[in-house]
Amino acid sequence: MQNKKWYLIRGIAIVFGLIAYISIYAQKDAKFQLSCKIDGLPDGAIVNLIDREMNIITTAIAKAGNFKMEGFIEGDANYYFLQLDSTITTSASKAIWLVNKPLTLNASLSRWPEITLIGSEPQDEYLRMKAVSDTTTVEKMKFELWFEFIKNNPNSIFVGDLIRKVCDGNQKREFYDQLSDRAKNSFAGKELFDDIKSTENFRKFSDQIKKGYPIPNFSLTSVDGKEVKILDVAAKSTYTLIDFWASWCGPCRDAIPNLKAVFNSYKSTGFNIIGISIDNKVSDWQKAIREDQTPWIHCIDNLESVTKKLFNVIAIPGYVLIDNKGRIVSIDVVGKEALVVNNDKLGHKELSKDLNSILETLYTVK
Repeated sequence: MQNKKWYLIRGIAIVFGLIAYISIYAQKDAKFQLSCKIDGLPDGAIVNLIDREMNIITTAIAKAGNFKMEGFIEGDANYYFLQLDSTITTSASKAIWLVNKPLTLNASLSRWPEITLIGSEPQDEYLRMKAVSDTTTVEKMKFELWFEFIKNNPNSIFVGDLIRKVCDGNQKREFYDQLSDRAKNSFAGKELFDDIKSTENFRKFSDQIKKGYPIPNFSLTSVDGKEVKILDVAAKSTYTLIDFWASWCGPCRDAIPNLKAVFNSYKSTGFNIIGISIDNKVSDWQKAIREDQTPWIHCIDNLESVTKKLFNVIAIPGYVLIDNKGRIVSIDVVGKEALVVNNDKLGHKELSKDLNSILETLYTVK
């Protein structure tokens, strides 16, 4: 009798083990399979699936308006766009929320960029939200409808993205805390959580700035692939300007002649610059450095962990001036809470406009 029980228990354990294995394997093997039909699309037309930063995820070639795409989506869902051959249109499609399962997309060039996506739960949720908010053109009422949608859909894997876009810092935390575990663990939910932590960290950091605390000793990657610690750079100079920029940022590149002039004027007195790029492509970053012939230190913030999560910069250029101990002398960045702080001796000078005058004041006082 005991042997029978043992075999029964062992059999049940094996069955559950197989189920778990199959489940894990199925999740690992899961991918989106997008079958598309765009009426009016000519044979041989190239179609790209792009993300929100315009990176190409995959490419297909149409035949009789039909094409297929497949790939893997990190997390439960994320949104993308279809980009057609530029000779056909320069407009990307409306957002399409993809999930790792078979999906069908229908569209027509005559109605482009409108699309119909079948089989995606977050796409259906997105359209429900849009249908609700489109009932009014009054901005205040739109926000009220968005907030109501968020409150009524705590289990949505799409709603985290909506919270990120329409709520301020305190509201984000309040709504996030009301979400289900499923919503929190979705891709949009995790992005929302990172956004909340970024804002909370920035508030702590901004308080430290006002108290005169030094910046953290964060690390970055230099042009030659080496690790660079910001306080090691600062220790070698009397003052160091941190310049947040990117190769694609027009105002950043326009500011370079002035930065060069200031650098050449004060480098003999111990002034230095470190450029921190948020470029996605290393090749674009390196090309811009060669074109601009900037003689200072350059690093790249690959994950934007410093630019966004520490300084919370949401627009560039941004500037931070520190002394040889890493203490903030002046800062001028645009974040979710705009911050412009100056050392008392500088009065009301703006770092982005008055760098030369600020350095003249600092070196005169010293």
